[in-house]
Amino acid sequence: MFSDHPEFKLKVSRIAEVINASGIPAEKAGDIVFEAIKDNTFYILTDTDPFWKNMIKERMNGIFQAFKKI
Repeated sequence: MFSDHPEFKLKVSRIAEVINASGIPAEKAGDIVFEAIKDNTFYILTDTDPFWKNMIKERMNGIFQAFKKI
């Protein structure tokens, strides 16, 4: 099963660390979400930690690699 894979467990562990270490107050997150909705922004990001940018980039690269197979 995928969830038993060591790399998956490592990533999930790292995600939990980042969330716990860099959480923002609910009021600030609410302000960010409110402004994004008001500005009709589709993607709402509330964290500037480079970890998230790398995770998004890795996911998108995987999606683009899948397009090469069709």
